[in-house]
Amino acid sequence: MRKVIFVTGGKGAGKSTYIARNYEGKESYHIFDLALLNKRLFGDYDSFLSDVDRQLTVWNETTGDCLDAFIDGSDLVLELSLEVGFDEEIIRIVSTCKEYGVPTEWVQLTCEPNESKRRVEKALKFGNYFSSVNYLEDTLIVFSEILESIRLTNELGFMESIKV
Repeated sequence: MRKVIFVTGGKGAGKSTYIARNYEGKESYHIFDLALLNKRLFGDYDSFLSDVDRQLTVWNETTGDCLDAFIDGSDLVLELSLEVGFDEEIIRIVSTCKEYGVPTEWVQLTCEPNESKRRVEKALKFGNYFSSVNYLEDTLIVFSEILESIRLTNELGFMESIKV
């Protein structure tokens, strides 16, 4: 079934780990992750945040990959870090999915504050932590555009209608 799976939680809640364990490498899922794509293309996480050309490259590749995967029947998996001030935007994205007839699933991960802090500090020590909150605004913008493309593609008949 074609749907969007939102995996949300605060810093250190285990969102990336959850996604890796449950969706990574599985044919019926496509993971939307601007940070990982930037790292794969350019070797780091941070350059995306300061290089407009890299941002556009990542935005365009992500949009094409997600739309192709969705048209081909894959579920899209999207990690969102819950941060103050973005709650309304995240709810808007979920509402837009529903408005466009795109089924959703929402996985909310929680963690005790001390455990969250311990996880983040441990990951920082090994140099493999990059908070998805750094990409949150870009994620919401790009995913909104992907949803609009899905709506248009569906309306134009270029994919089998979404079954609700």
